[in-house]
Amino acid sequence: MLQYNLPRHLPSADELPDSDDTPVDSELQELIPGLLKAILLILWAERMDWFFGIDMAIYYHPDKPAIVPDAFLSLGVERFYDQEVQLAQQRADKLAERLRELGIDPES
Repeated sequence: MLQYNLPRHLPSADELPDSDDTPVDSELQELIPGLLKAILLILWAERMDWFFGIDMAIYYHPDKPAIVPDAFLSLGVERFYDQEVQLAQQRADKLAERLRELGIDPES
């Protein structure tokens, strides 16, 4: 049987692995933007003036490095549907249906 001795000292944030000088995201940090996007697709299914981006670079000045937030919401922009958005909408519809089956109103 494998025996493992846990370290007495947990690593600090500076000692954790990272890439491009940014700490590695936790599982929760990966899930939250997707959940927010699914909620927006349910609540704003009829609105065509928003965009929700996840892990996308924003170039705000040609001489400065891009900002890469976990997620961002842009309002007042033209929204378009592509295959990925349609799949996300189908997932959001299924989520709303499941919430209704559980007695939860996704509209409230």
